[in-house]
Amino acid sequence: MFALRAEAPRRALKTPFRNTTVQKLAVQMVGLAAEGLKRRAVPDVNYVDEAPYLDELSEIAESGVTSAERMLERFEKQWGGDIDRLYTEMSY
Repeated sequence: MFALRAEAPRRALKTPFRNTTVQKLAVQMVGLAAEGLKRRAVPDVNYVDEAPYLDELSEIAESGVTSAERMLERFEKQWGGDIDRLYTEMSY
């Protein structure tokens, strides 16, 4: 368990854990959450269950690429290492 805590910040979803990876566990957890929300059946303002709110997490789990990894890639490639772009493009 300590190895997981040490490696996950560096390797994100690619971190191995027991006989699997954190990514495979994340896919399973998002699936369980979606099923739970469907069973709960609490409609949102559009009278749809809350499962679609997990779409972004599902995409991250399936792809294995976190938001932080995407942002780091943009910082290194698209923004050319310009930290100011982080603030201008990622602020609300």
